[in-house]
Amino acid sequence: MDTNLKLFPGTPDRRARSAWERENGRWARVPGTRVVHGFEVTGDGRFGVRVERCPRALADAAPLPVPDVLALARALATTLAAAHAAGLVHGGPTADDVLFRGTGEPVLADGGLVPREAFPVAPEAAWAAPETVRDAVRDARTDLYGLGAVLFFALTGQPPHPARLGETAEEHVLRVLGEPAPEVDRPDVPLGLAKLVRALLDPDPAARPDDVRAELDKITGPVGPPAPSGRRVQVAEAKPLPDTDRRDRLGLVLGVAAALALFAAAPFLLLRDDPPAPSPQVPAVSAPQAPRIEVTEVRDDGDHVTITWTGPDLDYVVITAPEGKPNSASAESRDRTARIAVEPNLKYCFEVHGTDGRTTHRSAPHPIRAAKCTR
Repeated sequence: MDTNLKLFPGTPDRRARSAWERENGRWARVPGTRVVHGFEVTGDGRFGVRVERCPRALADAAPLPVPDVLALARALATTLAAAHAAGLVHGGPTADDVLFRGTGEPVLADGGLVPREAFPVAPEAAWAAPETVRDAVRDARTDLYGLGAVLFFALTGQPPHPARLGETAEEHVLRVLGEPAPEVDRPDVPLGLAKLVRALLDPDPAARPDDVRAELDKITGPVGPPAPSGRRVQVAEAKPLPDTDRRDRLGLVLGVAAALALFAAAPFLLLRDDPPAPSPQVPAVSAPQAPRIEVTEVRDDGDHVTITWTGPDLDYVVITAPEGKPNSASAESRDRTARIAVEPNLKYCFEVHGTDGRTTHRSAPHPIRAAKCTR
C-alpha cells in the first residue's frame, strides 16, 4: 500500500506519543478511517506519521452530484457513529479530512484529540462549531456539526462560513457566533437532505440529530446494516453534555488526551453546603474485583495542593472542583502524585480517576478547607 509521511511542527513528548499510539490503536478499529502505519522521525529530526496514501480529497472534488453526497453522508455518518460508540472524538472534520481511496471509497482522516492537544491550533471559523470557536469544545456534537459542514461543502463547494473579502479575523469569528449557517442553495437538492444539513449545523448542540443514518433513511430508505452498536447510537454515550451551559466539560474541553475520554462520562464533583442524604445500604457484589484507587495524602500549601494516591497501573487524571467555579482535570499521567494549582481560601474537592482504556475507576472525593463533596 502506498503511504505518505505527514510531518508536524514539533515532536511530542514521551507521554503524548504514548497516548497518541493508544488512540491510534482504537481508531484502527473504526471502519472508514485512513490507515495509520506508525510514527517516524526524519533524518533532520522532524516528527511525522506514516499514513495510507489516498489519491483524492473532497476539498478538490466538490461540488458533487446529489447521489454521491448521499452516499458520502451515509459513509461518514457510519464512521462517526462507530467512533462515538467507542468513546472517540474526531475533533473537527473538514473537507480536507475526507479522502478517497483509489477505489473511490471515502475515508475519514486525522481524527483524535491527542494530536490536537500536542500541536494546538486555533479552530477554523469557516468550519468549526460555534462552541468550538467560542470555548474550544471538541466533542461528539461538534463532530456532528463538522459532518454538516462537510456535506454543505460537498453540495456547494464552500464551507458554511467562508471568510469574506475585507473581513478581519475577529469579524469572521463574531459572524460565526452570531449568524446561523446559510441554507443550501441548489435546486436539485432534496428537501430532506437540505433539512438534515441545516439540522447538523444548528448553533445549539442539543438540536443536532443524534442518529444521522436514521435521518438519511427517511430520504433514501434504509441502506445497509444498522449502526455499529446494533441500536441507535446516542451522542451522549461518547460525550454527555446534558446542559450545554455547563462549564465542567472535563477532558475534552480541557485538552485531556482522548484515551481518557471515558472520564467525561463520569459524574462531576460538586461542592455542597449540606451533607447529602444517606444512601440505602446495598451489598457490594463486584467491588472486590474492581481496581481500587485510594488517596493517601492531600497537602495544602496555600497556592498549590499535592495529591498522592495508590492504585493499579492505569492512566490517571485528577479532577478538581473549586467552590463556585467549573471543574477541571489535570494532564494525563501514570504517576501517582500530582501538584495542582489552587486559589488561597477557596474550598476544593478532588477526585482521582484512572482508566485502562475500557473502564474508568475513581477514588472517593477528598475535600480541603472544610469543603463538603458529593457527585
